[in-house]
This record gives sequence, C-alpha cells and structure tokens, in this order.
Amino acid sequence: MAYSWGTVYKGERLEEATRRIVKKETGLEVDLIKHVGYIEYLNEKRFGRDTHSISLIFEAVPKGGELNHDNNATELKYFKELPNDLIEEQREFIKTLNFS
Repeated sequence: MAYSWGTVYKGERLEEATRRIVKKETGLEVDLIKHVGYIEYLNEKRFGRDTHSISLIFEAVPKGGELNHDNNATELKYFKELPNDLIEEQREFIKTLNFS
C-alpha cells in the first residue's frame, strides 16, 4: 500500500489525476483496479489556516516504469508492519482494509 498526494486539475478526471500523481511521485505507471475508500482530515493546518481535506484511495497495480521517488520523499520502501509515525487517519483506514 502506498500513498501519493496531489491535486486534481480543472477538467482532469479523477482517474487521470491519480495515474499522473503516482507516476510523478513513484516513477510507476499503474492500472487502477477500484476505488476502495477515502480518508477525511478534519483538523489540518495549511498555509496558516484550518482546512478539511479528503484523500481518495484506489487499489492499483504497476504496469510499467521504474520505482523511484521525487522530492516529496527521501525513500520508498515496503513495510511488513505499519510505521509508528503514520498519520492516525491513515492508520485507522488501513486497519479497516484487513490486510494480513
């Protein structure tokens, strides 16, 4: 499971934005399998003000490209267990997916 963050541009379909953002942040081209849910961040601070943002979560499989990272991350890796510093909303969402 991996998270990529980005913005949907005006006129861009959600699926197109998702593939674009994943490619930019991971180097991978992906096929989107299905939308699996969303995460709400109710008490975020962005640009000095309170915000409410929503992340849409898709299941995807790589179909090409080479795994690497952009300047948003220092490394990419797989985890057998959830990292301790995971954002709480993300941790709770992942638990609902029942990965084992």
